[in-house]
Amino acid sequence: MIAMAAGHASMINPAPRNAIDSEIPAWSDGKHPNTGWIEPYNCRCTNGTSECNSGQACFWFSQGCTPGCKACDGNGSRIPNFDHCPGESIKPTINDPQYRTVNQAAAPGSLQDFTKYNPWRAPGKAPV
Repeated sequence: MIAMAAGHASMINPAPRNAIDSEIPAWSDGKHPNTGWIEPYNCRCTNGTSECNSGQACFWFSQGCTPGCKACDGNGSRIPNFDHCPGESIKPTINDPQYRTVNQAAAPGSLQDFTKYNPWRAPGKAPV
């Protein structure tokens, strides 16, 4: 029997380097404020027995890194189709639907292709 699973996770033990803010009051003792306005996302988690202090470990480590940009801008806005460096960004190199985990039916580069500016769509081309 073959089983399929889909998921998204964060490493919580050992604590990843981007969980450094887990001691800041807004992120400590299992607290995880919502972020963003398109997707009120947070990093709430549990280790199975208690709340965990993962900080912002579930977010990209390098924020605002559109492929082709000279540098990451630090802007972690979760806005679909947001180009962090208009005029410098490049087109995605991974366009085959079989290699895209979400939004596979969208035509590559179209308005519906809301992940086209994300680093995983052009590996090695983002300034991370």
